[in-house]
Amino acid sequence: MTDRIVTGTRYLASEFSATRQEFRTDNQPDGDELLDGLLSHGYAIERDGRIAASRVGLRMLEDREG
Repeated sequence: MTDRIVTGTRYLASEFSATRQEFRTDNQPDGDELLDGLLSHGYAIERDGRIAASRVGLRMLEDREG
């Protein structure tokens, strides 16, 4: 699951933001569960129906990818 968390966070970091549907479609299989995991771990934030990588998520990517 850790690789999926990184992949999902990387996806959000590469987009300005995404809707739940966009994220689900682009992150199959199990896009809903992945998004819920990103939000619950603080790696993503949701505002006004849009989801984006959070500062915590961007920091995690930076730490992992250098």
